[in-house]
Amino acid sequence: MSIHANGQSLSMLSLASLLAWLSFLLPLGQPPAWSASAPHRVLVLNAYHIGMKWEDRIIEGLLSTLQQSELPLDIFIEYMDTKRIPRELLFPELASLYAKKYTSPIDVIIVADDNALDFMLEYRQTLFPGVPVVFCGINDYTKAHHIHKLGYTGLTETVDIKRTLELILELHPNTKQVLAVADAATTSALNLNNYRAATVQIATQVEFGELSHWTFDELGTILATLPSHTVLLYLSVSRDREGNLPPPSGGTYFLAEHAAVPLYTLWETHGLGDGFIGGFVADGVLHGRRTAELALRILQGEPIQNLPVVDNVGNRPIFDYHALMKHNLSIKQLPASSLILNEPQSFYYRYYKQIWATFSFLILQSMIIAVLLYLINKVRRRERAILQDLNTKLERRVSERTEELELRTQELERFNNELDQFTYVASHDLQEPLR
Repeated sequence: MSIHANGQSLSMLSLASLLAWLSFLLPLGQPPAWSASAPHRVLVLNAYHIGMKWEDRIIEGLLSTLQQSELPLDIFIEYMDTKRIPRELLFPELASLYAKKYTSPIDVIIVADDNALDFMLEYRQTLFPGVPVVFCGINDYTKAHHIHKLGYTGLTETVDIKRTLELILELHPNTKQVLAVADAATTSALNLNNYRAATVQIATQVEFGELSHWTFDELGTILATLPSHTVLLYLSVSRDREGNLPPPSGGTYFLAEHAAVPLYTLWETHGLGDGFIGGFVADGVLHGRRTAELALRILQGEPIQNLPVVDNVGNRPIFDYHALMKHNLSIKQLPASSLILNEPQSFYYRYYKQIWATFSFLILQSMIIAVLLYLINKVRRRERAILQDLNTKLERRVSERTEELELRTQELERFNNELDQFTYVASHDLQEPLR
């Protein structure tokens, strides 16, 4: 399998990961079994740039699944950079570039995020007519399901807004308002619509509002003056209404730095570790893996019409320990299946496997020793019983022999007495005539 990325430099970690995957696929001294066949050409269009954590996790999941396939693959990855440059300027230039780069047929196209999907909807017939498209990270659920009949399938980025809002109200019973923070990006508008749809399903007196259409200076001022009974839900902070990017530390860190109220998120890569408490969050790696599985099924000949669009992939409760402690929240209040990040590891937590292995060994050893002691005592008791029985028999034999000897002795004494008397009588009778 070969992997090509467009004009952005891969990090050393990414490069090392790719080399590890390649070494796994191509063991030394063994030519690949499929070297004689032409590889399937896979084009991956990532709407953003390297360093966007959610998209990086999707690419990680994609590649980790594709590299395990036995199919020969030639993978091309394009980073479209639409988060930093307006799509209206980029799309025509990218279409011209891709028309020159990809003159050879592409077998399947994977697009990550809404901007990449919109680009494909606009230019697919010109650049890649008839090529099946698998999408992921799509926030416009209606569009995602509508275009299935056009040769598209994939996964929607179904974040669990409703369950996260319900959890916020459960953990913070004194909350009076929940504010969703969203920027001017296209995906933010979609997420805001989904947020609004979720709020109308929750029966509560809490006020649900929005923080949008701000500059970073305005947002910083607003965050610093929020009342304590407010909770924030992050949707996106990547660009303000004037097109300015957040500080180098990132949008989530900007929120955590300026806001003293609790912060929640919907993505594992957005805010966890920066001061956000957590929530029911989407798993980017799992998202990428499921997308790659759909692409592989298409490459193996399964018609795309038989592969429906998939919703609700990879949402699970994840929380940051330090943020929980900061806002006086107990782990016992969280859902039973929650994953706690950055939780201090006690000696037992760190070595519990070794501790239990040692404990089990000691128990087994104690049981063996107890069995051995029992058997030894049983043998000793039996030996004592045998010795006692032999002693009893010997004493009885001795007693019997002693009685027998006493009887013999008495008989001999009686016989001697009779003999003495006989001798006396005989001697007397013999002497009688002499008188």
